[in-house]
Parts: sequence; C-alpha cells; structure tokens
Amino acid sequence: MKKWFCIVLIFILIFMTGCPDNEKEKSNDSNKVEVEKSENIDKKAANVFVNNYLTYVLKGDLNGMKSFYADDLKGQIKDVPVIANSRPVSYKMESGDSEEGSSNEGKTVNFKVHIYNSGQDMPYFSDDLYNYTVGLQEGKMVITKIEKEKSTEIYEKDKALYKREGDKIKGEKVLSLADMQEYISLSNTLYPGQKIPLPKDSFGPCGISPDGKSILITTKGIPKAQNISGLAVEKGATCYFVGLITMKENEEEQESIKKDTSTKDSKQVVKLEEDKTESKGASKSEEGSKQQPQEEEKTTKEQLTVKTLDFYVGWKIKTAAFSPDGKTIMIEYIQPSGLNRIKLYKTKEGEPIELIIDKQFLPDRFGIASPYFISPQELVFTIVPAKDATSEEEKFKGQWEFDLKEQKLKQY
Repeated sequence: MKKWFCIVLIFILIFMTGCPDNEKEKSNDSNKVEVEKSENIDKKAANVFVNNYLTYVLKGDLNGMKSFYADDLKGQIKDVPVIANSRPVSYKMESGDSEEGSSNEGKTVNFKVHIYNSGQDMPYFSDDLYNYTVGLQEGKMVITKIEKEKSTEIYEKDKALYKREGDKIKGEKVLSLADMQEYISLSNTLYPGQKIPLPKDSFGPCGISPDGKSILITTKGIPKAQNISGLAVEKGATCYFVGLITMKENEEEQESIKKDTSTKDSKQVVKLEEDKTESKGASKSEEGSKQQPQEEEKTTKEQLTVKTLDFYVGWKIKTAAFSPDGKTIMIEYIQPSGLNRIKLYKTKEGEPIELIIDKQFLPDRFGIASPYFISPQELVFTIVPAKDATSEEEKFKGQWEFDLKEQKLKQY
C-alpha cells in the first residue's frame, strides 16, 4: 500500500513541477507583445519631443538640433554659415498625425510647424511651414524626415513691400512708401491733435500675423519738422513709425466690378485709422486700369488700413514680430546707449503692454536682447548688463523666460 502511495505521490510531484514552466513561458509571450506595442510612438510624447527640439531652433543651437535627428538625417545635413541678418522669433505647431497606428499612437508621427523668421535691421519676414516626421531609432524617438511645404515672405524692393508665396519668382506688391500719408497723429504727445511728419526714407523690420491677415510695418527717416510738440527730436535724429496693416475685402468695389468690369475704375485704398482719409498715390488712372486690367483687379480685392501703434525717436528698431497666436506684437529696439530693449503691444487694441521687467531691469543698466516667443504667453530674451555693471548686476547676465500673463520671471 505504501508502495502504491509513493508512486502516486511521485507522479503528482512531477506534474506540479511542470506547471510553473508553462506559466513562465506564457508570461514571456505576454512580455513580447508589450514590447511590440511599445514600438509605437505616443502622440503626446512626440509633441513634447518636437517642442523641445524647436527651442533649440529658436536658440540657433545647431549641435542641439542635430541631437534630435536620426543617423540617416544627420548624414544629409550640411553645415552652412548662419545668416546673421535673419533669425527665428516664434513658431506654431499644428496637431500631429499618426501613421500605421491608432489616432493616439503609431509607427511614426507627423507634425506641421510654422517657423517665423524676422529680418534684423531690415524689412524682411518669412512664415515657413515644415513637416517633421518622428520615428524610433534603437527604442528612442528621433526626427527622421524634414520637408518644407511652403513659404510666405515679405520683403522690400524700390521702397515698396512685396509679398511672395511658395516658389514664385515675383512677389505681389502690398504697399509703397508713396501710398502712405504724409502726416500721422499720436496720442502720446502734449498735443494729441497735432500732425507729425511720417518718416518715409525706407521701410524697417516687418512681420506677418499667423493668420496672414495683418502685416506689422515700420518706416524710418529724418522728419522734415524737428519741433514736434511733446517729442524730444534732435536735429538729424532718425525716427521710426510703427503701424499695423490690416487687409480687408472691399465689398462695395467688388460688387461694382462684378456688375461692370469694363468701365469701373480700380484703386487700392490705404487709410490711416485715426484720420480715415485716403492717401496720395492711392488711386489709379483710367488709362492705367485699361493697360493693366489683371493687376488692377488683384489690387481691388483688398482694402488696406493702417493703425498707428507708436513713434520712436532716436531708437533703432531691430526686430518686429507677432506672438504665435497673433495677439501680441513685439518690437526690439536699440537705445542711443547701445543697449537693446523690447516693447510689447496688444494687437487688437494697439495699446502698449506695461511690463514688470522694465522696473526689474532698468533701461540704463540692462539690455534686453534677442527676444523670441516659445508660446503665446512666454517670451525668452537675453539680459546684457551695461559696460560699467557692478558684480551684482553681472549675475543677471544670461537668458531669462518671462510669463506675460503672470508677469513672472525666471532664468531659462
């Protein structure tokens, strides 16, 4: 009896020792499935990854940018000299699209990104749309492909601003200095009703709003009259006008053109919102309309209005740009002392924004240079102490991040 009991016990022990092996094998199969699933890229994680990459783009850190590239992409990148007269000032990312996977993840994720470049001390601005593809390399996210889809540029030629889109050789004329009025009105003078000569020697830095409906312009020159009440204008001092062009459909003219395109005189209207008066050189003659009917038809599609934002005396404007959401305008200028500063405006109201940084970093002690937006409400800039700065002031040197909404500062 004991013998049979021992035999049965041995069989039970053999059977039970086989079970853990089966369970272990099943667990390994499950782990393999999880590894396969992890090969997909989460869209949110990819979004953070690309945003981190774009901060290096704004900094102009080429080595930092390359650290995000796949090996194949690194081999395609050529080292070219950095262009000093233009730099990125903001970006806007569109939603990512996953491929070969669910809506939240996939083998690759594509992002469309607008990168906005501003000309430095010159009338140039570009809105470049790129397509970034994020994939995996050795289990880590990398950028595998960069494609430029389209570009919109604003530039100056023969004292006129032109807008060029895509691969077109010639741009479309937007506005010339001759179209602008001779005088403007300002509210920040002793006599708000007084007319101030508009500086019209040339255009300065400019910018395009993210929706493409507005253009930020600056004009510069030495005003004809030096005795401007409420403004300290030294003889020979260069002045800058800052204005916002809004392009609107001229519905009445368009309706007339539809009814009778053969007899309607076409004209481009440029108005200053303070005066609501038509500028010189705005209207086209009937003879010119007959000679260039196609060009005239294009100019009548939009009516241009110019809102006065500010008037700078003795300050040199270096950079002009919009925030990524278009709600804020940024101007970087250089004081006679050589220290850079910034001013921000509300786009819709055209009003300057009071900044706490002007009190924390006094204009005669610190420069605020090379500003750029990392989000609609966050601005990064470099603090440059004055040449005779104290040891305490030197400690503030470097990059800082400023939250516009909360009016808070922190080192970047």
